[in-house]
Amino acid sequence: LDLRDNLRSLGSRRPHRFDYEVGCDESGKINAVKGTLYFLQGAYLDRADTGGLNAIYLSIDGCYNIANWGLSGYECFTNTPGNTFCRGPIFLPGTFIIEQIIDAVAAAVSVAPEDVRFTNLYKPGDTALCGQKLVDSNINKCWDLVLSKCDFNTRVAEAAAFNEKNAFLKRGVALVPGKYIMNGCQNYPAFVEILEDGAVLIQHSGCEIGQGIHTKAIQTAALELGVDPLLVQCSATSSRMSPSACVTEGSTTSEAICASTILCCQELARRIKPVRDKMPKPDAPWREVVAACYAQGVDLHAWEVYNGTQKEPGVLPDGQNNGPAPYVGYGAAAVECQVDVLTGETQILRCDLVQDTGLSLNPAIDVGQIQGAFVMGLGYLLTEEFVWDFSGDISGGRGNQLANGTWEYKPMSSL
Repeated sequence: LDLRDNLRSLGSRRPHRFDYEVGCDESGKINAVKGTLYFLQGAYLDRADTGGLNAIYLSIDGCYNIANWGLSGYECFTNTPGNTFCRGPIFLPGTFIIEQIIDAVAAAVSVAPEDVRFTNLYKPGDTALCGQKLVDSNINKCWDLVLSKCDFNTRVAEAAAFNEKNAFLKRGVALVPGKYIMNGCQNYPAFVEILEDGAVLIQHSGCEIGQGIHTKAIQTAALELGVDPLLVQCSATSSRMSPSACVTEGSTTSEAICASTILCCQELARRIKPVRDKMPKPDAPWREVVAACYAQGVDLHAWEVYNGTQKEPGVLPDGQNNGPAPYVGYGAAAVECQVDVLTGETQILRCDLVQDTGLSLNPAIDVGQIQGAFVMGLGYLLTEEFVWDFSGDISGGRGNQLANGTWEYKPMSSL
């Protein structure tokens, strides 16, 4: 399709509206939130029909321990193209909603927004709205770390001084925490085979979409088998591998594939061990060991799937059953922006991001994922709004989609 026809005929990330009442005390401690959620689905359904109240309750509490909730919601059927999921489809709007509530409370009680946020933060052992017990909560650690790194108080004072001197350019600094309820890391099979020349081939059920899943699987297999990573390759993803595998989503596919790959490699290592033990040299080169296995008819192909029960002692969740997720991810960000109040032009002057990645499978890749997620969030909130000509006065046709080109619709692509 031509780009304009594409944007006219297809939907976007799904818009949300939340009408609410909030109760709090003079310090900004929130006691209750009651509200109705509306999400604009469009003229037809896709996977987005799973993202109503049954899903957004995972995120709408954010990082805040609010004792009382009353929620209702509606999936809105309209005459616009069907909207769909994109990165963080449940968590981004849910987080945005609760952060707007926090800002409204701060304004109402005349307390700094960051103080209201800190007052309401979850603590280790608290239970989230979705029933997840936050036994490993690092929200406060992430908050304290970004606060110490970003020189927050000095920059707030500098922004206030800048605003006093400038009538049309205004600056602001915000400090916001984040919480992500992880999907279950299950039903992502992997198949590992060791070829006669010592090369290792991985076939897995995840899709490489720029998140480095192949690299992580290769590194995992190389580490588990004790071989040079240059000997390991991933083949293209195919439904022939596992037609019933889960879709690539939820920030869990990479680690799930690596978990299944580990199980494959552990099985292969068990088969190789008797052959290796009988070799004249205990430290025989890898290719010699493989050749000996082939000579003795050892099967060097393994198919395994991590199902959530094969837990390594000492590694979360380590037998815990704390709610709908195997574990929870935490982070915090401090962002300084400048806005032209005449044109609305917005600049991000500085951002400091802290993300607790646990045992990162590849820190270089994960840093890129954190930065990319932040930029995609900027697009969602700043430049990706669909605008409709309801009267027809602008475009000459009632209901035309006005944001149908790169001038009006700009996905974020760089900092």
